[in-house]
Amino acid sequence: MSFYDWITDSAQSIRTDGKEGVSESLYELRLGIVRRISKLNYEPTSIWEREWDLLIVLDACRLDLLQSVEEEFRFLDHPGSMTSTASSTTGWVERSFDTQYEQKLAETAYVTGNPNSIRAFPHEFPETCECGASLKPSYQAVYHEGRETCPSCGTQIQGERQVPVKVLQEVWRDSWDNSLGTIQPRPITNAAITTGRETDVDSMIVHYMQPHHPFIPAPELDQGSYIAPNDEERQKQSRTIWEQLRMGDVDKEVVWREYRNNLRHVLEDVELLLENIDGDVAVITSDHGNAIGEYGIYGHPPGTPIDSIVTVPWYETTAVDEESHSPTPNATNSNVTSEEVTERLQDLGYF
Repeated sequence: MSFYDWITDSAQSIRTDGKEGVSESLYELRLGIVRRISKLNYEPTSIWEREWDLLIVLDACRLDLLQSVEEEFRFLDHPGSMTSTASSTTGWVERSFDTQYEQKLAETAYVTGNPNSIRAFPHEFPETCECGASLKPSYQAVYHEGRETCPSCGTQIQGERQVPVKVLQEVWRDSWDNSLGTIQPRPITNAAITTGRETDVDSMIVHYMQPHHPFIPAPELDQGSYIAPNDEERQKQSRTIWEQLRMGDVDKEVVWREYRNNLRHVLEDVELLLENIDGDVAVITSDHGNAIGEYGIYGHPPGTPIDSIVTVPWYETTAVDEESHSPTPNATNSNVTSEEVTERLQDLGYF
């Protein structure tokens, strides 16, 4: 956002929302300044620069958050850290699945509960329709629907999804829990175990949604970001948990407690996964963390590489399939509409 854009947006926001508009405008100004300064000494490390067979991604997990529970889980006994390539999942998936890593990706499985996988695997369209008209596919066509209508002749053109990984399991498509506004860890664990036992790949990335909000152990605190639990009409809420914290509507101690409980919730499944899959070098890491007031920033805004957001865990362990768990098949429904994808991203605080 340019300074001119900020002035224009601020004027509109203040006219519409009064004092709250002033607060939002000042926050955007601060965020812009922090973004510019934090990029000056930002030196990220790609996951492909490290050695691993099994990469377990805990979405939005701060380094100090994992450190605070490491004594509770025996597999968290080799701590470490790294600097993530992005401050949001969107940037992380785009960089991690970039074609420059195509040889490694060709022997990798990606099992994910995060709907932002759509940004890593877009649909590609021809430049022109058979009628000769130029095509300019919309965002919805490229990332959601995979089809576009020719503006000249009306023909429906199907795009080809670019999937450089050997196996792609988008578990969020069939196992999303609308009552929670997120996906539970178990469907992801089940899909990862099944993939590990039934496919031949060199490496696997398992992307859990927790500890990212909404906080499953405390749905009354974090109402699915924009969508309240059990709200069948999906009425938009006013603030995410991080916005509530920034505005003083909830105590920092309460947020930290439930953020940590949400981490414990997913780590129980990580423990189950490590006992039911093989991996000589298994790593527990994160795509990004969260700011909880550092430099006046909250959450994980894109393009903001401050330490609390981009310094993430890198805990190494070993996974051995002891066959102690037999996964139940997840439901099969990959025909998720564009509106449903948008709703699921809204649940997580996007858009």
